[in-house]
Amino acid sequence: MDFNVYWLLKEDDSKNLKYAIKNFSPKRFYVRNINGSRPTIVDESLERKVLSFKKTKEGFSFFADKEKIYNFNDNKKGFSLRYRLDEKEYTVLTNADYKNGDYIEISFHGKIEVEPAKPERAPGIPFYKIKKS
Repeated sequence: MDFNVYWLLKEDDSKNLKYAIKNFSPKRFYVRNINGSRPTIVDESLERKVLSFKKTKEGFSFFADKEKIYNFNDNKKGFSLRYRLDEKEYTVLTNADYKNGDYIEISFHGKIEVEPAKPERAPGIPFYKIKKS
């Protein structure tokens, strides 16, 4: 495995997204279908654009420069944070919309640090929270 994966607490999704957007420059918003039955759904460069989101009853709506780019529904699990072992200046927040079979990646410039959170949350699966600097 050439990357680290940190499972974040679902109840912190909104706080984590706000922190990442405010403190790290968003690079790309990418959504593809998990099983390959549909082409890439969104491939939006966020360079020189403002990424924002709105919490909805079903999940989140994402916007680039106030234009809606994706509705993330069926938010059953929290985001995970990933970065490649050899590339620490690039972090990706990921999640999956299982209802639609979509896999979401939001990439950011820089390494977003994490720290352990509730280690007994699930047997054998540690959960983390974003370390606020």
